[in-house]
Amino acid sequence: MEEAEALSTKMGIMARGGIFKCFGSSQHIKNKYGTGYEIEIKIQKPTSSMILDLAQSLGFKDSLDSRIDLASALIKAKLGGLEKQIADQVKVTGLGSDLALEAQQSDNMVLVRNLLGLFHTMVQGYLFIKLIAELFE
Repeated sequence: MEEAEALSTKMGIMARGGIFKCFGSSQHIKNKYGTGYEIEIKIQKPTSSMILDLAQSLGFKDSLDSRIDLASALIKAKLGGLEKQIADQVKVTGLGSDLALEAQQSDNMVLVRNLLGLFHTMVQGYLFIKLIAELFE
C-alpha cells in the first residue's frame, strides 16, 4: 500500500479474474477495507524426508518421482486422513491451481512429489490458522 501511495493518488483493489473490488484514494480504501489484522506467514519448503513421512501417513506407496492420476490420488489422500478442505482446494480455482493445471496438461497425471509437497504446505498452513483461531476465541 505504501508503494502505491508513493506512485499515485488513486489505486484499486483487483480480485481474481481482473474484477475491480474498489477504486479510489488510499484513504478511501483504508477506510473501507482497513479494519482487522493482516498476517503474512511463510511455510518452510518441505524436505524429501517430510514428504516421505506424509506419503507414509497417507498411504502413498508410489515413488516420489512417479506420476499418479490426480482424481484417484485425491481419493487416496482423503481415505488416508487428509482433511477434505485441503483436498478440495486442488482445482483450477483453488489454492492447488498449479497442480490442477499440471494435471490438465498431462492426461490428469501429476508428479507425486508435487502433490505431496502441496499437501504438506497446506496442512502446515491450516495448523497455523487453527492456532490463530484458538487465540482469538
